[in-house]
Amino acid sequence: LRPLHTLRWPEEPDEKLFQDALSRNDPKPLRRNEIFAIATNEKIRDLFKTYPNLKNLLKELDKI
Repeated sequence: LRPLHTLRWPEEPDEKLFQDALSRNDPKPLRRNEIFAIATNEKIRDLFKTYPNLKNLLKELDKI
């Protein structure tokens, strides 16, 4: 796993996106603090250490 400070973080999504009542139920991009919470979660990090091919599997699922 790479250190978090070496990652390229996506731009923070526009806050208006989260306030629009018409798109309330639409999927939203993750906010930086949500991405950081996922990236620093020990259980998730352990999964990637235990199953090295997990990254490739998730990429394939994302293509569907």
